Amino acid sequence: MRTNKTTNYILSVDSLTMKFEGALRDFIRLCGGSTSIFKKDELQEQLLDELLENPITQNYFTVNDVELFKYTFTKKGKNLRNNVAHSFLDFSDYNFQSASLCFFSVY
Repeated sequence: MRTNKTTNYILSVDSLTMKFEGALRDFIRLCGGSTSIFKKDELQEQLLDELLENPITQNYFTVNDVELFKYTFTKKGKNLRNNVAHSFLDFSDYNFQSASLCFFSVY
């Protein structure tokens, strides 16, 4: 690691992005909410956008918190959740800003 002159944020961004969604699902369930909905006569897990609009999320987090989450992880901003999940990011997309947004969202 001492000889690596390039700062690498890949592990932190990839890990925190996926952990955020899982932690939000667990948080909603622990607070008595549901992360499932009926769509097309099937029971499906809510998408991240739907989780952020969930009444439990709206009740326990401030408007600014939810806006940070949306900016960081959805199409309304950086869209990191989708880009990480589908490997759409280039090496240059893994930067301090993306890592910081993930960190502050999880923190």
